[in-house]
Amino acid sequence: MLIEQIAVKNFRNLADVNLTLQPGITLIKAKNEGGKTSLRKAVEIALFGDPRSAAAKVYQHQTWGQNSLYEIRLDFSADGKRYRLVRDFEARTSVLENLADGKKLTDKKRIEEKLAEILGLPTATLFLNTVYFSAEEMIQLKNAEELRKRLEEKLSGLDGVVVSKLLKDIDDHLSELTKGLKGTAKNPGPIRRLTDKLDALQAELREMEETVRQAAAKYAEYYETSQAIATLKEQLAIKETENEKYVQYKKAKEMWDNATARLNTLTDQLAQRANYETVAKQLADELTQIETQGQQIAAVVAAIDQALQTAAELARSRTDAQILATVLAKIAAAQADLEAAQTVLAGCVAVKPADVKTAQKLASEIHGLAQAGKNEGFVVDITPLTAALPTVIVDGEPLTNPAQTVEARASVEIELPGVARIRIGNKNADAAKRLAAERQARANLAALLAGYGASDPDELARLKEAYDQASAQVQAKQAALTALLGGHPLEHYHQQQAAWARTIEGQEQALQTQIQAALAAASSTGTTAPAASDLPAALAWLQTLHAALTDQRDKLRIQWRDKNNELQQVQGRLKQLPPADKLEADQKAAARDVFVAKVAFDDLNLPAISPEQLIRLEKEVADLKHELRDKEIAQAKLEAYLATVRYGIEDIETKREEIETCQEQLRALQEEVQVLSILKEWFSEARNNTVAKITSDIGDALLRYFNTLTEGRYNQVGLSPDLSPMVFSADKGDHVDIGSELSTGTRDQLYFATRLALIPAISQGKKPPLLLDDPFVHFDPDRRAKAFALLKELAKDHQILLFTCGDGCDAYADTVINL
Repeated sequence: MLIEQIAVKNFRNLADVNLTLQPGITLIKAKNEGGKTSLRKAVEIALFGDPRSAAAKVYQHQTWGQNSLYEIRLDFSADGKRYRLVRDFEARTSVLENLADGKKLTDKKRIEEKLAEILGLPTATLFLNTVYFSAEEMIQLKNAEELRKRLEEKLSGLDGVVVSKLLKDIDDHLSELTKGLKGTAKNPGPIRRLTDKLDALQAELREMEETVRQAAAKYAEYYETSQAIATLKEQLAIKETENEKYVQYKKAKEMWDNATARLNTLTDQLAQRANYETVAKQLADELTQIETQGQQIAAVVAAIDQALQTAAELARSRTDAQILATVLAKIAAAQADLEAAQTVLAGCVAVKPADVKTAQKLASEIHGLAQAGKNEGFVVDITPLTAALPTVIVDGEPLTNPAQTVEARASVEIELPGVARIRIGNKNADAAKRLAAERQARANLAALLAGYGASDPDELARLKEAYDQASAQVQAKQAALTALLGGHPLEHYHQQQAAWARTIEGQEQALQTQIQAALAAASSTGTTAPAASDLPAALAWLQTLHAALTDQRDKLRIQWRDKNNELQQVQGRLKQLPPADKLEADQKAAARDVFVAKVAFDDLNLPAISPEQLIRLEKEVADLKHELRDKEIAQAKLEAYLATVRYGIEDIETKREEIETCQEQLRALQEEVQVLSILKEWFSEARNNTVAKITSDIGDALLRYFNTLTEGRYNQVGLSPDLSPMVFSADKGDHVDIGSELSTGTRDQLYFATRLALIPAISQGKKPPLLLDDPFVHFDPDRRAKAFALLKELAKDHQILLFTCGDGCDAYADTVINL
């Protein structure tokens, strides 16, 4: 296969590339990230990609910033024919066109088959493991099992047949036949199904044989039961005839006994009724006596209660009158306190709060202005030299003693009589204004303080504080008095005091009368009462008597309750008994029934029989009936069982024939398993022999290539059955560990030789192009030259595309393309 042209759009970092390729070794050069790997990957995807795939990796190759997917086109020739392959991932189409006749393939499977025929490499894995070289992937054989399967297609005598597939088919068939034999399986194979069926048939045969055996035993049991039932019926008839003559005897005796028992019951009930009536009358009389005594006590207790209640009310009235007197005393004291507070308030000066604040503000303002005046004023020293003193006016005010040092804030005027008038003024124009303001503030403050008779703002504040405290005291005293009055005028309390005096007087009179009445009532109890004139002694005595009578009354109530309960119980029993006239009528009827029953019993004239004999005879009849019933039930069960028997002798014979058929089928399947096992063993041996022969041939090519690269340093090189290269070192005397005992360059050369050796066997005679991406980075110059010598030899049959970023390979290339 010769790739003539490749066109790529929007693939990774290849926005739009169109290259024409030649036979031999073509060197494709670019800097790092210049598109070499992208172009190599584009060839792989063109040959094996699927535009209809929805896998995420499809979108990984899209050019960054582009909205559309990529398109790859290959023009190539093979076997004298020219083709064009277009993979459009945006349109999701694949087209393989024969350029000679214009025929196009668009079906995925048919395109894959045609490309596999041309390349000799039907899968991407085979492509990547043979003709697709890079320094990073040199030592990796991806999916060696697929390489083995490809080699097995060369098996002699079975052209186009993969032995591993045959072995797998045999394994699958054996697995299907033997599925479930060594364990449980959801869908067991035919042998297990037949084995299970045979076990089930044999179990059914055993069940049939057991059922037939049990049925035979049941038939014998059924005959014996029928015989026993007939015998029991005869015995029962004899016993029932013997027992029948005693039936009337028993009934007549029972009638006589029942009538006698009823007569005795009625006689007892009449006696009980008479007794209950006597007890009820006695209890009713006792209740009447208790009620009379209780009424007498209740009258005395009521009289005492009235007197004691009035005494309690009198005590409460006296207490309330005393409380009222206390309240009146507190009101008088509160009034005196209020008047004293009002007198103090009258002697205080009422200072307005605003005036206090104004005075304090003016004082602060004066202090500030004075302080500022001192800082901005000036000093004048006046020293008279004669007896004549000058006239001095300082800040507009005459100075009484001009012979001194003066301080001025606005101006100083000095007049020397008959000599001169001198005026010294402050250059600060604001000084005079502040001086005037200070003097005005002092005048305002003096006028304000004079209105209250205060000397300074502090005294004014103290006057206000004294007034506020006196005012607060008046308000507090007024509030206390108002709280004591409770919203009523003082006269209201005096009227209440007079009313309480009248109430107490009336209660004392009523109490005197009620105590006399209570003492009179108490005399009926037979006790000696004190004189009514001594009220405290009379009340104490009445309270003691009240407690005693109350206790006695409570005991009478308990006694009455107990007697009443007894009466209720007796009356309840009387209600349970029929009326006396009915009991007497029923007693006469019962006596008549006794007479009639005795006459009927005597008329039977039967021989005497003891109760034990009668019971024994009845028991014998009952036992026979019970045994007969059990036998009849057993007979019915046997009939039901025999009616359900499903199998007979002929069913057993049929089941045995079915078991023999199943056993023959099982033997046939077991023979098939044996044959397939023999075939599996034969095919495995044949495959191993063939693969060994093929790997031996590949190993010869591997040895030749590796010796060429290493100048014969290793003369024992081969390929293991799993397609791993093996190297024997004479120096070591053993096979070397390729991963750790060979240098990186030598290891790359070994795998390079391995891939070259695999190509003819894997491609099966086809000539696919070789794609190499800087595979010689670890080769020294001498071995790189030998590697290019091998490539020159291979380039006679294979197109070779070598991707590199340097200039060291230019001398070996037939064509150089710069990306």
